[in-house]
Amino acid sequence: MEKNRMKVLVFEPGQEPHVEIINKDEGAYRELVGGDITAKPLDDNTVIVYNDIKSEENAMPNRWVGGAIISGTFFLASSDDGEKLSDIKPYQMQYYNAVYGKPHEISKEEYSTHISLSDNVIGKDEMFVNNLNLGFGNNEPNFKAIVESLKTADKIEAKEFLKRMHDVFAKTFGTYDVDNLTGDEEFIHLPAVCKSRDTGELHIGLVYVDMDSSGEHWGTDFITEKGFLSFESTQRNDPNFVYLKDIGSYDYWYTPIYGNDIHTDIEDAPEDVLELINYARGNEEQTQGMSMDSM
Repeated sequence: MEKNRMKVLVFEPGQEPHVEIINKDEGAYRELVGGDITAKPLDDNTVIVYNDIKSEENAMPNRWVGGAIISGTFFLASSDDGEKLSDIKPYQMQYYNAVYGKPHEISKEEYSTHISLSDNVIGKDEMFVNNLNLGFGNNEPNFKAIVESLKTADKIEAKEFLKRMHDVFAKTFGTYDVDNLTGDEEFIHLPAVCKSRDTGELHIGLVYVDMDSSGEHWGTDFITEKGFLSFESTQRNDPNFVYLKDIGSYDYWYTPIYGNDIHTDIEDAPEDVLELINYARGNEEQTQGMSMDSM
C-alpha cells in the first residue's frame, strides 16, 4: 500500500460493507462520511470514523453500533496509537463483517425514539465485547472443556477463562470497580458466575445490566459448549435453547465490584462461587475500590 493511502472497510446504509482505498488525510475522511468526522475506538486496535452530526439531522440510519445508531456512511480502520489511522487488517475485516455486515432495518419511529431518549453513544461496553472476542484470535477457547471443568475439583479451565474475561473488562474500562465508572454507559456486560437455583450447577456468563437503575438485569450470555448463548438470541427450536432452559432460574455474582447493584451481594455468594471469583480477581482483594489510573 502507498505510504499516503490506506485500506478501509466502508459501511453504507442498506448495503453490505466493502473495501476502499483512500488518502490518509482529513479531507478524504470528510468526503467519505459526508462532513465533520468523529472517531471512536471499537477495540484496542480498530477505530470507527463517522459523521455524528448526521444523527442530529435525522439522516438515513445505517447500523446499530453498541448503544448508538450511526447515520450515514462510516468506515473502519486500524489504529495502534489511537490517533494515526492505517490499513485495516484481515482479522479486523473478518470480525467486523460478521458483527456489522448485515444491513440493519431501522424504522424512522425506532430511530426518532432512540435519539430522543438516548445519548446515542457507542460506549466502552461495545469495546469490551469486541476486545474479548478479538482476544481469542485463532485460538478459540475450548468451550466444552470450560463447561466440563466447572464440575471438577480444581475448575482450572473455567477459572482461567473467567480471569481472562475479568482482566479484559478491567483493561477496557480502566477499573475493577463498576461504581467508579464515569461516562455515558447506560447498559453494560459484566463477567459473572451464575448458579442455578434448580440444579445447583455453576455457569460462567456475561450479565447485561442497566447502569441507570441500580443494576436491573436485562439478560445473560452463558458460556456453553457452543460458545456464548442467551435466551434473547436463541430460537426456541434451536437445540441450544433446551440447554439454556435447563438452567432455570439462577443467582449471579460479578467478578468486578459493583456495590450499587441492589440485586446481588458478594457477601451472599456460596463457597464454590467465591472460589471462582477470587481466582479471577487475583490480588484485587487488596485494591478494592481503586481505579487502575490511581495505581
